[in-house]
Amino acid sequence: MLAPPAASNARGASANQPDLTAAVDDQRLAIDDLGYPAVLAALERACAGLALLLRLRKGAPAHGSEQQQAAEPCRETVPSTCHAVPIPFLRCDAISYTIHYHLAAKRQVVRVTGVKAGQRRAIVIGGSISGLFAALLLQRHGWRVDVYERSAGELAGRGAGIVAQPELREALAAAGIGDIGDVGVRIDTRILLDRDGVERYRCRCPQTVTSWERVHRLLRARFPDAHYHNGFELKHIDQSGRLPRAHFADGSVVEADLVIGADGIRSSVRQQLFPDAALEYTGYVGWRSLIEERMFSPDTHARTFWTMSFGLPEGEQFIGYPVTGANDSMTPGSLRWNVIWYRPADERELARLLTDVNGKVHEVSIPPPLIRPEVRAEQGEAAARLLAPEFREAVGLSPQSFLQPIYDLESRRLAAGRVAVIGDAAFVARPHVAAGVIKAAEDVLSMVAALDEEASVEAALERFEAERLVVGRRIIARARQMGASYRALPPGSPRAPGDHDAAYVRAVVEDTALTTFLGQPDDGSVWRPV
Repeated sequence: MLAPPAASNARGASANQPDLTAAVDDQRLAIDDLGYPAVLAALERACAGLALLLRLRKGAPAHGSEQQQAAEPCRETVPSTCHAVPIPFLRCDAISYTIHYHLAAKRQVVRVTGVKAGQRRAIVIGGSISGLFAALLLQRHGWRVDVYERSAGELAGRGAGIVAQPELREALAAAGIGDIGDVGVRIDTRILLDRDGVERYRCRCPQTVTSWERVHRLLRARFPDAHYHNGFELKHIDQSGRLPRAHFADGSVVEADLVIGADGIRSSVRQQLFPDAALEYTGYVGWRSLIEERMFSPDTHARTFWTMSFGLPEGEQFIGYPVTGANDSMTPGSLRWNVIWYRPADERELARLLTDVNGKVHEVSIPPPLIRPEVRAEQGEAAARLLAPEFREAVGLSPQSFLQPIYDLESRRLAAGRVAVIGDAAFVARPHVAAGVIKAAEDVLSMVAALDEEASVEAALERFEAERLVVGRRIIARARQMGASYRALPPGSPRAPGDHDAAYVRAVVEDTALTTFLGQPDDGSVWRPV
């Protein structure tokens, strides 16, 4: 917590006037409970003797019969405004305070925010992995950062396996977190099994794989709770003033030097700034699951568990590999196997898959418990026809696999004024490249470097946009090429590639989940025409 100057600590609060010294870090205080004069008096103490510079507009909400109080502004006051009340920017030695006065849940609320004098403030919309990367890296570069997450509770259990690319370790170190190699699962081998379980291809490819939960926990544990705000749904961002203001559904308004949209595939920030950037369905889906290690038969475990295993039925792909267990367990026998089975589905079939047990058609995704039993049964029947015995066993151990329709999203812009989007809010690439997390981290590294070096936030975001548009487009192009074989094809189309094509097998097994192509010159070549 950011503490007020030492002088304020010497002045204790009376029984009737609670001390706000411990509440200057984005805590909410109800005027109804404290009484308006008590709030003002406590704020004066928190500001170490500086007269409180809060001037109410005529007609602003009064508090009972108590008199509204105001102090004369001093030379250091920089006016700002909120919905109903002028909000001065109060300076006190090394500390300044911004007071936001608004109505929330029909109660008058004061929000008090502590900021070091001269410190720039950023707010991040979205508290998942990309948002936490942004918050931690900006914080380490001297910014005062707050994260606003739409979900009311802590994020948990979202996503599945993550390939810990070398760049991810570097990004975690830059965010103040050590190498994750000691808590990831090391695999060295990739294999491909055909429908009969015959091994058609094997190659060595050392990698570390981990889970979404593990990476999120590492980042979340590093970021202070006082600056992570759950249950804040963004309504819109106003850039009509000198600084952008984020307006939330509860009526609160937060002003900052920089606003970052890290709110994922359905980003509210992107939809407001760049509404032409829309999700495009690719013509296939992924069925994903995490299977407890102990559930596998000894033979299947011995043959496939410690590998990245592939199956390539015509026009489909099955892939499985080990990841950390529940609560980041690395104990042998307590790990999990991450499974994704890509299957073609045109838009009509997608609508059928997204129709739940009650007949409701869901958008984008469907909760696993609502997937209809006949759809689950169809998965088992398809596995029996198409997959190796070891993979059929995995499908049978996944009664609550979840459906992931595969989308592309490519933004033409990443920044406007003092607002930018990163991660899946900017680009959504198909999973075959395994670049989502590292792209988000490197988005932030690029942005922070530009903010350190450019003369203004606007200039820094223009530079960030120019750098990251190129990378995002290249990842999107590569992922589209790698996933082109899995889209639903009209009747009469040529035979889709599969494990009968040795060159295709080698390309898929050797190139999936690798980002090494980003270190090579972009000569416009296609990964594999299909």
